[in-house]
Amino acid sequence: MSGSDERGDPRWARAALLVSSLAVPLVIYLWTVLNVEGARLDEGVHFAQALGLASGRFELDPRLTALPGMHAATAVSMRLTGHRELWAARSISLLGGLLAIVFFHACARRLAPHDAERRTLQLAVLPVIAPLYGLVYTDVVALAVVFAALHAPLRRRLVLSGLLASASVVEALGLVARRAALLRGALGPSAPDPAPAAGRGRRHHDRGLRRPHDVDVPGHAEGRLVPALMGA
Repeated sequence: MSGSDERGDPRWARAALLVSSLAVPLVIYLWTVLNVEGARLDEGVHFAQALGLASGRFELDPRLTALPGMHAATAVSMRLTGHRELWAARSISLLGGLLAIVFFHACARRLAPHDAERRTLQLAVLPVIAPLYGLVYTDVVALAVVFAALHAPLRRRLVLSGLLASASVVEALGLVARRAALLRGALGPSAPDPAPAAGRGRRHHDRGLRRPHDVDVPGHAEGRLVPALMGA
């Protein structure tokens, strides 16, 4: 059939599936930005790290469990656009989600052309991925890098594939190392605090009740401290 694939799906149906796949991250991002105020769970750590890098502070948050690749990209975006609000940081996950879908579809067109669009839509709505399109998490950005590394050799771009694959391996090793360090810190003995309780309370009062990893968020909950790990 003219204009159809091997299964008889017309081109407009394939196009509709692909457009739907790309619309999923955008809809979830917009819903999250409009309905979810404040950082959620690990978003606080990632957001605080990106804000620190954007402000010229290059030390790593001790609770960060990954190398700060996404955080560096977010910081560059903040510096270029001038926006350091939470919604701006979340837009990096939206971009990562869109790129992951584009590269996955490109791979599927070469490896399973008869139903590439259906597979792509299945990926876009996968429950373990879809909620992260609107949150400051590293997962969808890392997924985009992995699919880009897979797509490169399919286009015979072996050098690019090697670079992307190496970046993925380094990120994975860094993730293991950081989480192992956090686990050792959590299970190891804690050093006693020599200061008396009254002194501790006075110091916290003098510091305005700030904790070591609290950060001020420009344009978001003005004058409010947003902990680096929400709910801590």
